[in-house]
Amino acid sequence: GAARAVAYALRSAGAEVTLYARRPDAAVETARSVGAASAPLPPPAGSWDLLVNATPAGGFPRQDERPVPGLPLDGRLVYDLVYNPARTRLVADAEAAGCDTLGGLPMLVDQARRQFEWWTGRRPPARLFLEAAEARLKTLARESVPETTR
Repeated sequence: GAARAVAYALRSAGAEVTLYARRPDAAVETARSVGAASAPLPPPAGSWDLLVNATPAGGFPRQDERPVPGLPLDGRLVYDLVYNPARTRLVADAEAAGCDTLGGLPMLVDQARRQFEWWTGRRPPARLFLEAAEARLKTLARESVPETTR
């Protein structure tokens, strides 16, 4: 779902999009539905400007996972849709490689705000959902630390 939405938005903005997937057969239908190409992982070095991770790899509780181990992070921007943790290993690796980065929390918050508005007809204060999400993520982080290390 997230990969399709991102690919659709990028194609609608005129971007050339290729969906790379661990299961290329699964990516073919998604790619075709939005007018994108598809290919097996990994993308060739030097072949991308924007890399979007739409998998749960690197998210809680698998924070040490990389979506594609050994992937050369040589593009301009890495956008990890994972929001817990806020700074994933992919984001940290991309920053270390000199890429600009975006985490998934802003997208999650904006989806919540828009859904709230759609369902209620009221626009919530801009920072309300962001502050609520950040507070909840801090609580979850504390709860996930074993008691022996607290």
